[in-house]
Amino acid sequence: KQKIDADDSSNDDWERLKDEICTQLRAMPSDECFVRALELKQLAVSEVQRHSTHLVSAMNMINQNSSVPLSAASVDTNLKKGSDWLENYHQLVQFYRVNGHCNVPPSEHKLYQWVIHQKDTRKKLNDEKTSLLNQIGFEWDKGFSEAPATAPSSSGNDTATNPSLPHLAPSSAFSPHLPIPPERPQICHKIPKANLGPMCEPDPKNDHVPVPEFRQLVNYPNAKHFARCVMCNDDTHKIPKQNKGVCTSCDEGVWMLLNSGMQIRWCKGCKNFKKWISFGIKGHSTKCERCRTQQAERYALNKKERAIDAGVPAEVVESLDKNE
Repeated sequence: KQKIDADDSSNDDWERLKDEICTQLRAMPSDECFVRALELKQLAVSEVQRHSTHLVSAMNMINQNSSVPLSAASVDTNLKKGSDWLENYHQLVQFYRVNGHCNVPPSEHKLYQWVIHQKDTRKKLNDEKTSLLNQIGFEWDKGFSEAPATAPSSSGNDTATNPSLPHLAPSSAFSPHLPIPPERPQICHKIPKANLGPMCEPDPKNDHVPVPEFRQLVNYPNAKHFARCVMCNDDTHKIPKQNKGVCTSCDEGVWMLLNSGMQIRWCKGCKNFKKWISFGIKGHSTKCERCRTQQAERYALNKKERAIDAGVPAEVVESLDKNE
């Protein structure tokens, strides 16, 4: 009898608790109600896994899709509480809840840099960190994938395509397929090829002016993190690894600095922008005059060494030097 009374009392307490939860959920805005309901679902899954292991398979059938952690308290992890990695992860979870994706824009500098670091050090992350990031649909490729197209609206009338993922109304749509806003006015302008001659005209105004550092020349300094060109913000052309983010279209053109009128061109030998006038009579060569001269000297030296190794007489080798 005492056991029955205890069970009845427990049932009454549970019913009162359910009524209180329902009352609170009904009083919430639709988006908040959705999130809190998912938190309750995550809590139920966690408790079943902890106390009722024989029901885990049944729970997995109900919860076929992986649950996304919704708050710091709901992340079940062995990582040290308060660690920098976990704090940044919690910020990313909150970003996901609001935007429905993990494509953090450069404007959120600290979190953006942390996300880039996770991609760069993926092979060094342990299984637990990798699993936590995968739970929120983390994009591991270097480019940033487009935000989900079917995120529910703020009206709460839309139904999420995956009920286990908290795709809430995005506060700011962000897609790598849209132009990345420059953090400053455009620095350089590409001169149309039709307006260029075979070589650079003398430029007395900039004769003694050095070319600015590379980071001061690019129009879109953050574009390389999105697999886009740092000069034109385009992703349709290949970007060689040694080009510092400059695509194969932009490294063939001539650019003009808008503030000074200086004309520059990418040198594949220096792996940097040089004054166009430094390319000499071969204005549209891939290397500046200095690099071409060094290349010719190396070629002549190698040719001489190969001739000596092949046993060519000394007088013939000397004649090669004179011909060069």
